[in-house]
Amino acid sequence: MYNVNYQIIAESSSKPDVSIVVPVYNGQEYIRRCLEYLVWQTKQEIEVVIIDNFSDDNTLNICLEFYKEFPDKVSIYQLKEHKNSHVYGRNLGIDLAKGEYLMFCDADDIMHFRATELAYQYAIERNFDLVCFPHYIVEGHRIRVHGRIKNFSVKNLMMEGEIAFWCKCVRKKCLLDYGYVPENVVNDDWAYWFGVYEHLNHIGYLNVPLYYYIKRSSSEAHDIYSRRKLDIIKPHNIALSSVDKNKEIMEYMTAKHLHVNINRDWVQLDKFLHHLKELWPTLKNNSYLKND
Repeated sequence: MYNVNYQIIAESSSKPDVSIVVPVYNGQEYIRRCLEYLVWQTKQEIEVVIIDNFSDDNTLNICLEFYKEFPDKVSIYQLKEHKNSHVYGRNLGIDLAKGEYLMFCDADDIMHFRATELAYQYAIERNFDLVCFPHYIVEGHRIRVHGRIKNFSVKNLMMEGEIAFWCKCVRKKCLLDYGYVPENVVNDDWAYWFGVYEHLNHIGYLNVPLYYYIKRSSSEAHDIYSRRKLDIIKPHNIALSSVDKNKEIMEYMTAKHLHVNINRDWVQLDKFLHHLKELWPTLKNNSYLKND
């Protein structure tokens, strides 16, 4: 069991096929919209697992409104003290979810109404441990598709796919077997999923966008000084140590990610260049890098 103190606020009465894990902290401005798209999924046998990171606004009351209306679908758990990371919510959600498969949704985003139906059906029909899919990026009045993979393979998934938690439907047992998401890492998706890919035997790709990633101008992710942009070295090292068969691809992806951050985040240029210098003895012989 994941070692974090929490309390049960409400638990669903269902035996779901799919659990959707929703970590949230002070999300009163957008959690209602997020949950409306989840409780009205076309697939009925689902569970919405809300992990509240000790919010001090109206978030919990809004979540309880949904539980009262959908007691067979909504489960609510709250950390007993605030943690400075959503990783704790994800790990606790992985443990507490009742479904055979897990999906993830950020509290300020939207999941397509048919996401659980289509992803689960595709996984069951083909016995996939993990199904990945593209997503929409919504920025103001602009919307575009991101994360499409032309010719699917694990290699191309690593190189072309979206690494985020929310564009996946994964068998819960596989995540428990692999291990928990690393704590105290801001880019936790980068640190986690490349190793998961290598651990699984049956991975599929459904070429249908099923998630809406909402870019908010006030979001930490769009602040040049945000920790998410600056803290890339630790997840790089975790990801590099977690792969074996796809080591050269992982090295190449690390170089690409580092290149983007060197160009974008001049504030930490010295830090990134030092990291590149440490990796260079390996990177200079990388065949993917030579062909890029």
